Amino acid sequence: MAAAAGSSLEEGLGRFRELIDAATRNDPRSDEPVNRRARGAGRLLRVALIGRLLPLGGFAAQPALVGAALVNCLGCFSTIRRQHPPSADWAKPLLQHGIVPAAAGLLKHVLRAHRQSPGDFGIIAGMLAVVCGAPSALVEGSTADQLYAALTAVQELTATFDAAATAFAAGITIAGGASAVATFRAAACGLWGQLAAPATLQALADAVRWVEAEAWPAEHAMAAAMAGAGGPAQQAPAVGQGPAETSQDVQRQGRALGVLASAACVVRGMVSRSDSLLLPAEGAGAASAGSVPAAAAARQRSLLVALRDSGVLSALSAAVLSAPPCPNVAAGAKALEEATAAMTIAQYDVFSTLWSLSRIIAPGLGLSTATELLAAPDVQPLCWAALEQLAAAAPAAAAGSSSSSRTGAPGGGCGARGAGGEAGSRWLLLLQPHVIQPHSDLGGQLVFGYASMMGAALDAPAKWLRGSQQPPGGTRCADTAASLAAAKRLLPPPRRLAVLAASCARTVCAEVEAELRALSAGAAASTGAGGGSTRVRHACSSVVEQLVNLALILDTVAADESLPDLLETCGWALRAQVAAMAEGGSGAAFREGEEGHMSPAARAAQVVTALAFKLQ
Repeated sequence: MAAAAGSSLEEGLGRFRELIDAATRNDPRSDEPVNRRARGAGRLLRVALIGRLLPLGGFAAQPALVGAALVNCLGCFSTIRRQHPPSADWAKPLLQHGIVPAAAGLLKHVLRAHRQSPGDFGIIAGMLAVVCGAPSALVEGSTADQLYAALTAVQELTATFDAAATAFAAGITIAGGASAVATFRAAACGLWGQLAAPATLQALADAVRWVEAEAWPAEHAMAAAMAGAGGPAQQAPAVGQGPAETSQDVQRQGRALGVLASAACVVRGMVSRSDSLLLPAEGAGAASAGSVPAAAAARQRSLLVALRDSGVLSALSAAVLSAPPCPNVAAGAKALEEATAAMTIAQYDVFSTLWSLSRIIAPGLGLSTATELLAAPDVQPLCWAALEQLAAAAPAAAAGSSSSSRTGAPGGGCGARGAGGEAGSRWLLLLQPHVIQPHSDLGGQLVFGYASMMGAALDAPAKWLRGSQQPPGGTRCADTAASLAAAKRLLPPPRRLAVLAASCARTVCAEVEAELRALSAGAAASTGAGGGSTRVRHACSSVVEQLVNLALILDTVAADESLPDLLETCGWALRAQVAAMAEGGSGAAFREGEEGHMSPAARAAQVVTALAFKLQ
């Protein structure tokens, strides 16, 4: 039977592993479903499976690709999560039972099953709705019903990796006695190796590509139909309201975006916390370059190879770029639809991952390794789209509101890649205050999204350019020229960059000033549950640093295109820096030299020097 109520975490995860193996073997001989409500559906499922297993000739054929074993497997995991929310305690049994690699194999099996025989998922749709908690009845027998069932299975399996990533993050940072810390840390490091393995990242990439290929077309068709209807009816109803077909569309979108969000969360955790593997076993203190353990550095290198070979960053970027619009969020909303919340955090996690490539990986393994991944197909266009979005959100452009009743325009197509117009200008949810304010994971403040977007687009080029700078009148050496070429590889064409820079700087400066005014007035975290003055100050400092990076980039690669744009960009960068220095404590969020950061005074001096050289 599936995980019994009240069973221990280790027992439950051990049973889960057994059910993963049964489902992967296509074993139709599974135990009774996980609860009484599903038993009737289970008997009907067996009848259907027998019809598929015993064709007219009476000889057993290849077992059905999906069936009771898969349903029980997913129901078991759902029960475990309810009884034992993911924590550091998961790390050891997950590692011991080898659940991550086994789940990766099952995920690939399920994706292959849907490609070969999507109708099989229609047979188990009702049972999946019961064991995985579908909020309302499905429209059985339809193609959409089959897709929804497949999405449910894929989302539950990607949630397995999400839970493992949570266990890793908790285990690697746990506090306590030395022996306890060492035990948790050892299990967490082993779990990181399984999550960062090529097979795991490949399975996640395949799942994200499958969502883009199978779910996005259906969602775009729904959005087009709603737009064609016109008027208030365009807005998607809440789950459980409106016609059954439309309600199921909303549920299906939530499942699809849940897959994207889980995959993005896992990849972000593997990249952004990979530097934790470089710390001493006790987890205290920072490791110098000479003391970095060779094995830990090798793990980072293997992660980069797996990221490159799997193409998971390209898959995530493409899915964000081409994603359909999410349900509308009313101004002042206290909570978000599941789909909107998932898409928002997915966008944040993807941009944060790209930023971490230059912030976390490059210091240990070199900037070239990060550059190769940032220049990959769909990754680079997403970074450029972030700059387009920030420019379009400049205060003057943001005065009007979109006429669309969906939250943002579709991410993909020409809208995501720089098309003009109001609809195309606001598709990133990270730029929409009415979406961010109720989103507790993002602190309710736009500045966190701004930091991740600007870091993804600008941090690596700026690091290349800092190594390529030369004294006025000096001769450019071969290394300097190579660094300049590497930076340009990651940036939009100079003329386009010059046009975008000033508007981007204006957008970001306005938000930094607003956040810092709130801090000064004692209103920190008043707009959301997850803020806090220290976290907001740190995010503001990150954004100001990226503004300085933008001024440096424009001065180095595109100053000849438009001197007025350069002057305006530098002006906004200085204004934001002055605001940060004036707000008590914000200027000290980064100490000079800490993690490669410059002091506020050094940042301001760099912009002033650039201005003086251009104007002399």
